[in-house]
Amino acid sequence: MTRAFALLLASLSCAAPAAAQGRCHTSYTSGGERISERWWTFDAAGRVSRYAETLHPAAWSTTTTYRYDARGRRAQERLRIDEGPDEDEYGWHPPYSVQTERTADQVIERRPAHDHRPAEVVTWQLDRRGLPTSVHSVPGAEGSRDEVRYCAYDVEGRPIYMGLERDGREVRATRWSWSGGRLTRIAQSFPERDEVVLEVRHPRRDRVEIVTEDGEEIDTWEGRCEAVLYDLCSPILGPARADGTRPRAPRVDGPLDRPTTARDVTAFDAALLRAPLTLARIRGAYAGRAVHTDVGFYESSPNVPYPIVCVGGPGNDCATVIVHDDRRRATSVTTTDPSLEGPAGIRVGAAGSAIAEHLEACVVERGLEVGIECRARGRPEVAVWLDAPEEVLRAPGDVPSAEVIAGRHVERLAWTPTPRERE
Repeated sequence: MTRAFALLLASLSCAAPAAAQGRCHTSYTSGGERISERWWTFDAAGRVSRYAETLHPAAWSTTTTYRYDARGRRAQERLRIDEGPDEDEYGWHPPYSVQTERTADQVIERRPAHDHRPAEVVTWQLDRRGLPTSVHSVPGAEGSRDEVRYCAYDVEGRPIYMGLERDGREVRATRWSWSGGRLTRIAQSFPERDEVVLEVRHPRRDRVEIVTEDGEEIDTWEGRCEAVLYDLCSPILGPARADGTRPRAPRVDGPLDRPTTARDVTAFDAALLRAPLTLARIRGAYAGRAVHTDVGFYESSPNVPYPIVCVGGPGNDCATVIVHDDRRRATSVTTTDPSLEGPAGIRVGAAGSAIAEHLEACVVERGLEVGIECRARGRPEVAVWLDAPEEVLRAPGDVPSAEVIAGRHVERLAWTPTPRERE
């Protein structure tokens, strides 16, 4: 078993959050030999009620049951060992209680030491949809590792990224790739190792196969396993929101993308003025261009992701970058695609002399972003960035002359919502 696939299976061994009522069964094989199996059973509320696993080579088999309080919070766990090296440990072990605190944007679970495991405090930070953006695990035993997972989701609420840190060091990053409503690829990267790419196959409804590039290792999911995928990013038991509701785990076997026909002229901010933002709307607005989801990282916190949508352009699969929030609203868009049109026909590559009358409030920027930033006349939410050579950047003053503007070209267009549009 490769280490990457072992990490994938280890993440699956946690109890999953609520999904539709039903069951999920996973089976992992390597070189034709069955290595492990796992079973999840969900109650009428969609919460996991029972989890079982069997590790065949190790002759190890356990079952765990979960009980919830009247408010839907996980209150108790109980473990039964069905097979293992020590027969004296067979059977049901004493149950243990879990204390849960919840606010609108945070869930804290305090877990006592049990079954050879140290005590632990786990904190989930939630966005407005109730989706966990970070999970912080603080162990109670000396020498145990502090662990943080950072998560990001696309506009449909599907997981697209999880970054794992232990004791402040980056350990692993997982990216999920989707085509339309279908999960197609899982990629895992490591600080000092090659990336591992796993293909996701869908031979029939409610069956998914995750396969290594050489085809030797296959993890098969059968049943309603969306919650298991969701758990790969951040497991939450019981309602994730303060009002008792919870986000819905997205299906992984939806329809693929449908190609769209390109238009001669496309406004670069066409898809962004109405909420909620959807991938279907983006594909329609930027017809004929490839659209995919990805993440960016904050300058001040390089391991903390934020979700983006990439729209392809000439020679660049992310020529247009749309940043969105957890309310499915676009918060910014930047494009270097010369085929997209801004206000008054302004495009990337246009000469300053040809568009000068449509620009206002131009300044020379020398900070994190470098260049000449202007506003489209009458459209303060649209920034037009012109290139600025060294002689312009070194010249005194922040307001470029008409002659300087005339000799420059548009490098990119940027859109940010007005205060009224943010409401």
